[in-house]
Parts: sequence; C-alpha cells; structure tokens
Amino acid sequence: MKLRGLFLFNLLLLIFACSSDSDSNDDDQGGNPNDTVLIQEIIYNYAGDNDFYTESFSYDGNKLLSITDTSSDSNEVYSATFEYDNNRLSKISFFEDTALEESITLSYNSENVLTNLEILFPEISSVPFNESITFNSDGSLTIDDTTYTIQNGNVIEENDSGDTLSYAYDNKNSAYKNILDIETIILVMSRAENGFDIYGANNNITELIDNQGTFSEIETFEYSYNSNDYPVSAMLYYDGILDLNVDFIYE
Repeated sequence: MKLRGLFLFNLLLLIFACSSDSDSNDDDQGGNPNDTVLIQEIIYNYAGDNDFYTESFSYDGNKLLSITDTSSDSNEVYSATFEYDNNRLSKISFFEDTALEESITLSYNSENVLTNLEILFPEISSVPFNESITFNSDGSLTIDDTTYTIQNGNVIEENDSGDTLSYAYDNKNSAYKNILDIETIILVMSRAENGFDIYGANNNITELIDNQGTFSEIETFEYSYNSNDYPVSAMLYYDGILDLNVDFIYE
C-alpha cells in the first residue's frame, strides 16, 4: 500500500501533520467547510432487553471537548476529555466518574507530525510509558508492535504480531467526519485501555474481523441513512446474531 506507497505515505503526513500557519481555521484540520453536521448522541440499545447506554458529545465549534458514557443499568459515568494546542490534539484524559483512569499526551516533531504517545495510568504508576510512531515506506504506520494500514482516511487493518483487525466501510458519510482532527482521535483511541470505539474518519464501518490466529470474531453493521447520507440508525451483529440497535442524533 512505488507510486501507490508514496501516495499513501503523503496521505498519512496530511492526516497527522498540522499546518504551521497559526492563523489556520478549524476546517483546515478536518471536515468539510460546507458540511457542519456533528454527532451529538449515539444510543446503543441491547437486543432482547430494555437496557441501553448513551454516548454524548460536546464541542467548541467542531472541536471535540468531551465524550460521556452513561448507562441505564448503572450509576457509573465514563468520560473522555480532549485538549488542544493550536487546534492540534495534544491530550486525551479518561475518567470513571471523577477518577482519572488514564491519560495520553501527544508529541509532534518540528514538522508537526505526530511522533510519540505518552501513556499514564495514575492509579498504577506516576511514571508514563511511551509509544513511538513510525511512518513506513509502504504507506502504513507502526505504533509499538502494531502496524496500521490506512485507506481514504480510514484504518482498514491493524496487525499486532500476526493478530489482525480488518475493517470494511460503506461509501456514505461517517457520523464523525466533521470533527476536528478526527483521524488522530481515532488512532489514539485505538491505543487507550479506556478508549471509546470510534471507527471511520470518512465512512462508516460495515464489518470488523478480529482474527486472533486460532479463532476469529466477526462484527457486521447495517445502516439506515438520512437524505444527506449520514447514518441515523444501525444494527450491530456479533457472529451473525443481533446484539445492538444503534441510533445516531446530530446537532
């Protein structure tokens, strides 16, 4: 993924590098300036019972400030908060109620390309560990032992020492596509122990195959869309069995 590899390498640089112009507006960092749709809530209803959980999103413009997860059968609240430096994601913190569970701080080089993730679990240790990011000549990128293959701004494969996650997408608008720096947010979420499942910077995930060598699990997603090609509902199946009905609510 040598012309095609060079193209994807340049694509990744565009995804993970920000403009050096401090006067750039938010639209330079992701999203369509003529398309301001932002996801406000995603409601996950468990098939076969009345339990559900809700993810709520708050913003400053198209800059994501927080995601909050509440459940119908629990008083616990899980959340993530987002910090920025010159419209570039700099830190995500994860909480259970008010207790900080995990934080990830991002570092960039002089060309504003993402180079390192500093991950801290404060209840375990005051010393963070670091994961370096390498851009490979074939257009993929590697964090620690995991290699990510990206196509059309979407992660299509994660390979961790032979265990792979493979993703397929539709050709419609992702519910997340207009969020500032969404590609970086998705990447960091994939490294977090307490991260939220966010898939697809530009399009919506239709299939996830988790191949762990000795066995595989398959998740499939079926969507209904509005007139602007954004998902309004979905059905999530695990190995062919309906598990969740999902509703998308926009600002």
